[in-house]
Amino acid sequence: YFGLAVHFWRTRWRGAVLDQPVKGLALWERTWLAAALLFHGATLGLGIFPQDEGGMHFGFAVALSMMTWLAVALYWIESFYARMEGLQMLGLPLAAICAMLPWLLPGQHILANAASPTFRLHFLMAMLAYSLFTLAALHAILMAVTEKRLHRGRLTPLFAGLPPLLTMEALLFRLINIAFGLLTLTLLSGVLFSEH
Repeated sequence: YFGLAVHFWRTRWRGAVLDQPVKGLALWERTWLAAALLFHGATLGLGIFPQDEGGMHFGFAVALSMMTWLAVALYWIESFYARMEGLQMLGLPLAAICAMLPWLLPGQHILANAASPTFRLHFLMAMLAYSLFTLAALHAILMAVTEKRLHRGRLTPLFAGLPPLLTMEALLFRLINIAFGLLTLTLLSGVLFSEH
């Protein structure tokens, strides 16, 4: 994540490159970002569901790491349809820090009933839903700041590299819709879990 963030900074938002036409992600950039996402997701999965214990570990650091993984994954998917380099530039350094948090702050809770597949599904859907709602709130704040700067004519290169506001608004509604869908599934899986 850090390496890609430095690469994007040097090739998209620094010096003379600011005067060049905006270009999307190259195939190798997209591939490396996918590899980073797979590695981050695998380490998250092994941290939450240790193979040797059969239990489930969770904590604040893991929640932050999961949220930033989800953000980068969504921006990666959206990059196939719209320019997302500005959002990735903001998200990649944060994802790099949050990916290391479970290792730096290892205090985690061991959850009861974690052996049940129904509980695991319920818990993961709930975490994904709340992470998406948090991302939507942060995304809305970013949109509000960008709009204010746009009206005042004070766009820094980083803000100027963000997608158009209409694209960001469409993404915001997609985030909220997916979060509501996951929250509905969380409630349904909670009913199934309580019956067992």
